[in-house]
Amino acid sequence: RPRILDVSDSARKVLYSAAENETVKWQNPKNRHGGEITLLRNFESNGRACKEVKVFNQAQGRKATNNFDLCQVDGKWRLLGSSQLKK
Repeated sequence: RPRILDVSDSARKVLYSAAENETVKWQNPKNRHGGEITLLRNFESNGRACKEVKVFNQAQGRKATNNFDLCQVDGKWRLLGSSQLKK
């Protein structure tokens, strides 16, 4: 049985080693909340390595899905808004 990662481990795996369209599941063992993070695509913006990810969360009977763009800025992954990106 594959190990279910926590959200931090899942995010790191997606950002540093996932292939495009790879989904990594996560779950909080204390409250059973969980979700998935999918790497949709790699791209470059203003000379920076970037990734578009889809995040699905479920907790207390509620579910949400959101897409985010992240780019490496000063060696760290940062969320960037559309006005900060050149796709």
